[in-house]
Amino acid sequence: MILRDDIRLDVIKALAEFRFPDVEGDWLQKGVCPQCGKKELFTRKSAPWVLRCGRSNRCGWESHVKDRYPEIFDNWSNRHQATADQPNAAADAYLRHARGLDLRHLGGAYAQETYQDRDKGITTATVRFPLPGGSWWERLIDQPGRFDKKARFKWGATYKGQWWQHPATALADLAAAKELWLAEGIFDACALQQAFMGADLGGQGFAAVSLMSVNNYPAIALDALRKAIAEGPTPTHRPRLVFAFDIGKAGADYSRRWVKQARDEGWDATAAQPRPEGEADKLDWNDLLQRDRLTPKHFEDYRHHGKVLIAKDAFEKAYLLWERHQWNSFPVSFNNEQYWAEFSHKKIADIVKDLREIQEYSDKPIEEIRAIAAEQAGSITRSSTRS
Repeated sequence: MILRDDIRLDVIKALAEFRFPDVEGDWLQKGVCPQCGKKELFTRKSAPWVLRCGRSNRCGWESHVKDRYPEIFDNWSNRHQATADQPNAAADAYLRHARGLDLRHLGGAYAQETYQDRDKGITTATVRFPLPGGSWWERLIDQPGRFDKKARFKWGATYKGQWWQHPATALADLAAAKELWLAEGIFDACALQQAFMGADLGGQGFAAVSLMSVNNYPAIALDALRKAIAEGPTPTHRPRLVFAFDIGKAGADYSRRWVKQARDEGWDATAAQPRPEGEADKLDWNDLLQRDRLTPKHFEDYRHHGKVLIAKDAFEKAYLLWERHQWNSFPVSFNNEQYWAEFSHKKIADIVKDLREIQEYSDKPIEEIRAIAAEQAGSITRSSTRS
């Protein structure tokens, strides 16, 4: 991705607050971390977009420079004026610099428009994405804090039951996918798709779409997807639907609701979450892309967080947590109830020994036998009701 050097130089100038030593090479190191006060802060001169503390276990402070210096990333039309040759100059710059998106994957998906607040007498450039049914969504990009809202949908139009997908992605591509991730926002869908295209996730077949809102179940789009599958070369194949909403109560509630509805309709459906349940970090998929946290290893974690989120009962949730962490005993919250789970390693080992002597289990992998043993040995008791 090619970034304008004036933005990078402005960021480098602002980073003087961290007192990085003036050294040669591409790395700025030994800056003063604002959280722990140690000289462990580092970033790259050529791409100084994320600041990190090197004390990952003891501190782990991290920040994207656009969050720390919003004034550098807040008025795109001034830096990038539209011309006849570059009508989307400000929109292009915003998507590259503020969102970390590779425009090679977004050709034809958006246009630069203008929004005017008549009451306040102010205007801004916007990045506008067409939506199904003649609607559109746009993000205000020039000092959006001046306006009542940072984003707008077309007045009087509806996207209910639909999803946004890149115009270059055909429905047949989604029908052939191994997994279809359903994100909340368009930028999140773009970030996920970019990660899928750039990472080794075990083969092709990962795609992402945006529902625009967590309360929008894509019934119309799924009906069209069913038809495309039936008429395609593999009519028995269906992609796994992964509801990948933002952290928070609304995202959690609708993830559970839509996964259940999709399963009731015959889909293989699950969820994904950026963070474990109950953690307060609000980073969304687009934030994670810019922090290099959309790698195959990270996706394993996000899928696991989603499974824990939609567990059908307290024991299933406890088992999933044990499966990942191998804890002997630990607290579990489920539906406002507090439980205590126990998975005795000795009991599990004894059951594994017994199972391996049974013909039915003799040829099964040890991991599978151990999982069966853990389900038999595990126990969970309710301890209290959370207020």
